Amino acid sequence: MSSLSNRIDIETEFSALTLSIIASSAFGQGFESIPHAKETICHSFNEVKDVLEYRALRLIGLVQFLADLPFWGKKTIDEASKKLNEFVDQAIADRRNGKSESLCSGQDILDLLLSAVDEHNKGFSDQQIREEALTFVLAGHETTATLMAWTL
Repeated sequence: MSSLSNRIDIETEFSALTLSIIASSAFGQGFESIPHAKETICHSFNEVKDVLEYRALRLIGLVQFLADLPFWGKKTIDEASKKLNEFVDQAIADRRNGKSESLCSGQDILDLLLSAVDEHNKGFSDQQIREEALTFVLAGHETTATLMAWTL
């Protein structure tokens, strides 16, 4: 018989897997190319998700004054968001400066965002690119991970 210590938290494993896959399609590179990125990003994302769930159930985010108070996980959200932003900002800077190339055979999301222009032929700012890339990565990640875990 197997012992209880051999249990695997499949939801956590699927969460890390789907985040890595989606990030690879967004940035054209896996977390493996950046030391400790996978652990940092997964941990930061899960921290933000947990605090946001807590705050949402208590309707804290509905009143901006309450959401800005240094309670109910505000510091956790700020610190984890900073780590996520730093990761994406580094990926953007590396791609702009030619320090990294997409591992995808075609263009990845970051390539598309960097080359996109509006009707005035003006490109996105780094902040806009970061926000769009994070939205893409974080929006599909948790739903997919949960679906995979429940499928088993």
